[in-house]
Amino acid sequence: MPGRKLPAELVGRPFTVARAEVLLPGQHRVRMRSLAIPTSGVRVDWPGRAAPGVAELAAAVALALPRTFAYSHETAARLRELPVPAPWTPGERLHVMTPTGATRVQRSAVLAHGGLERRTTVVVDGMPVVHPVDTFCDLAGQWRLADLVAYADAMIRRWPTTHEGLADRVAHGRPTRHRARAAHAIGLARPEAASPMESRARVAFVTAGLPEPELNARILDEAGQWVATCDFVWRAARVIVEYEGDHHRTDRRQWQSDFARIRMLEALGWRVLRITATDLRAGRVAATVALIGAALAGTAA
Repeated sequence: MPGRKLPAELVGRPFTVARAEVLLPGQHRVRMRSLAIPTSGVRVDWPGRAAPGVAELAAAVALALPRTFAYSHETAARLRELPVPAPWTPGERLHVMTPTGATRVQRSAVLAHGGLERRTTVVVDGMPVVHPVDTFCDLAGQWRLADLVAYADAMIRRWPTTHEGLADRVAHGRPTRHRARAAHAIGLARPEAASPMESRARVAFVTAGLPEPELNARILDEAGQWVATCDFVWRAARVIVEYEGDHHRTDRRQWQSDFARIRMLEALGWRVLRITATDLRAGRVAATVALIGAALAGTAA
């Protein structure tokens, strides 16, 4: 920042205006004029004045929050690096939960919620965060089923908990609102799902009436040698669906590898369909399901 430097204690981290006044009596206002203001009463010198990520913003805002709070809802999911329906955008407000009866947090950077006494919390990078299962139940009344299943798949994949154990916690734990919807999503969760988009695709297939596929299944040749591991496999019908993110298009080596792999699978008698995020959008998903259904019935051209 221009002018006199900040004390080392304040460099590279968020701090309160009150703390700056202690360290810089009579000078703190002048020295902090060029700093970012993540929320009232807090300042930080973010490198290059770039927009912060959710973790940086949460750490800064936490300095101005009451003693008893926890980050919740989408903010809790982001801080645990669990999938949410949309990517983080600068200016998105942080979800903050406090106990019932406590004064609600009123800050422009915050969406306030009550009921913290009914949730379990964990500590993430020094910040209190609502437990992922309680967060899942809180989000059950807000998210689409496919997004809830993607979240549940990620929980099961990342943490040493059984499917049955997670279902039991949802059934008997707190919070209790939207428990039936949360239990439905848990019932559709599969630890074999490798990505949120694969989870969302699977839900689209199954809810449209297609048989449930094997996930990330190994394909072997006649000699029992591994040929490929494929996203969605209907083994009896010898149909494979591969979900392809953008790197399959932009990475030349990946594109060439995909081409060779599909050739080998087709030579073994498999029908391979390739889909992208566009095929799973609301206006296209019915056509995608119809295409897969025709392939399973052996009537696709």
